[in-house]
Amino acid sequence: MKNKLLILPVLLVLLICGCKNPIMQSEDTTAIKYGSLTIGDTTESRALKIEKIEGAKVSVTGYGISDPDLSTTTLIENGAITGVTINGIPVGKNRIVTVHAATKGAGLTDADLMSGVVMRAVTDINAGSNSVNVNWSTTALGNVFYELLALDYDISEITAEQKATLENAIPPSTSVHATLVNAKAIAEDFLNEGLKDSSAYALKGATVTFDVKDPAYNDYIVQVTDPASNKLIPVSAGEVTGITAGTWDLVVWSNGFEWYRAEKITVSEDYEIDLGPLEFVTPKPNITPASCYFSDSLEISIEAEKGATVYYTIDGKDPSLTSSVYTVPFTINENATVKAFAKIEGLEQSAIVTEEYNKASLGYRYPAQGPYSAVDMNGDADGNGWNTLKSEPGVTINNDGTVTFAVYSANAERILLEIYEEAYGENADAKYDYWMEKGSEDDYWRAKVAGVQSGTLYAFRAWGPNWEYSEEWTRGNSDVGFISDYDTE
Repeated sequence: MKNKLLILPVLLVLLICGCKNPIMQSEDTTAIKYGSLTIGDTTESRALKIEKIEGAKVSVTGYGISDPDLSTTTLIENGAITGVTINGIPVGKNRIVTVHAATKGAGLTDADLMSGVVMRAVTDINAGSNSVNVNWSTTALGNVFYELLALDYDISEITAEQKATLENAIPPSTSVHATLVNAKAIAEDFLNEGLKDSSAYALKGATVTFDVKDPAYNDYIVQVTDPASNKLIPVSAGEVTGITAGTWDLVVWSNGFEWYRAEKITVSEDYEIDLGPLEFVTPKPNITPASCYFSDSLEISIEAEKGATVYYTIDGKDPSLTSSVYTVPFTINENATVKAFAKIEGLEQSAIVTEEYNKASLGYRYPAQGPYSAVDMNGDADGNGWNTLKSEPGVTINNDGTVTFAVYSANAERILLEIYEEAYGENADAKYDYWMEKGSEDDYWRAKVAGVQSGTLYAFRAWGPNWEYSEEWTRGNSDVGFISDYDTE
């Protein structure tokens, strides 16, 4: 049977064994690798909604470490990160690893970091490769060491026995969430040699109360978007307790749709706030697929809560009650900006949701600027100037935040760089793609892309003498242009 992936012999490993490769920072003899990171406690349905977390800032610090570059940003998928590497960490004991969640993945800045959603762990750094898991169960101790470091205490000298003493001072994680542990008090009492029973270090969470007059909503779910508050509960309870100090939203959900949101509620320890009656509005509809590029045509679907009427436009104008009413999926053949809102009788209409769809030919499906845009080194001249680049094979993370991709092939006639969001499954289609350019002095094909995050999946797809490129080719096992397997000749 013909294996139509065997295009060029130099690309076998890339096309078959490493079709979708995650971008990692390179490893050296003082690297620390992060293991699995779980955001929130999904087995107990904590209020933190992991789908709202798209990225994280990961950093390492410790006594005597002053290097501000011991940090990186990464994407988060399904509440977890894996394989993030930070290099050049000084060897030493009790280094603090911090993972700060963010509402943005690609191109995140400190402004995107989520208040109060910070995990920590303590680990030793030895010469060579190291690994550590960072999760809520490691966070309380990590916070204690962080507070000790803030007090200029040499945490690298803390012994295993002292570490165990500190762990015993931490309230059990089964009853007190890490964010409700008074790590600062533990650190201060440790320095003063006056540690108390662990129960003395349990902070009292805040409480938010509210009122829902219509019993029709009693079975809806209410939550505060902090990591510690009690499990998702029916709105009829009238309160959410055990909330971490910080700034959070209170949200009411049903069937996956949002009916109410009170934004940026700021609470402190043992604080109580009353929101009064909750005024529900029609939940926002969901437009699928999300904003993307497409080749020929694209089917658009809009889902809304039962009983809602959806009004939409495809020309970028805000819809009104006189706009088209959605009934069945529709197809677009050109660029389109789809906007929609939903309306249930007796409730205010929802906010308008927007998705953008751009028709672009293969190799040009990427943002014009910002993260994942092509770095144009040629100005108004043809091409991007990538044929003049001099980078090593694979991935090079540049100091300016750009990434250079390089792959060798003397016989390829075209090579396409693809960026993926998912490795497997029905939605695992390339999100962006770029035509690579062959070096003018070697046979390496290269592309330079802005704002590519650690953990990004990428692939190379090649055409050559045994599989000629055709504009009729499409993803999805298309054999257009195929002539023969190279290894059968």
